[in-house]
Amino acid sequence: MFDKLKKKMGKDSTYLDKMRDEKCIPLAKEYLRIILRHNPSLEGKLKEKELNSEYEPMMIDLLDLYLEQDITLIEHGYIKKLVLEMVENLDGLLSGSMTQSIQQAESKLWGCDKEYISFKKVDEVLKSKK
Repeated sequence: MFDKLKKKMGKDSTYLDKMRDEKCIPLAKEYLRIILRHNPSLEGKLKEKELNSEYEPMMIDLLDLYLEQDITLIEHGYIKKLVLEMVENLDGLLSGSMTQSIQQAESKLWGCDKEYISFKKVDEVLKSKK
């Protein structure tokens, strides 16, 4: 719906993007809440019967929400994209923080950035009795 209207409206499509976001962003957050409320086991590969019994209630809640909000397939795709984006953003920040912390720890341990550690320094550490 929004995509067809955007093509017709041209430059005024930012208004439609805002309308889509106002509709879909709260639903993306509710998507995550539904998953957390059902507390899936995350025990790896489930057999079909186990998968159905565990995930069908979540799917039904999500479908009920989509029916209530009159969600289109395109909007569902956008909601899914938003959910994945939230997870990827958090993971990216966490990974960046860990990388920075490891670099600081290496610098404290070696007295310099690891790129500047000499083979001699590594050899001395390996041969030390600590």
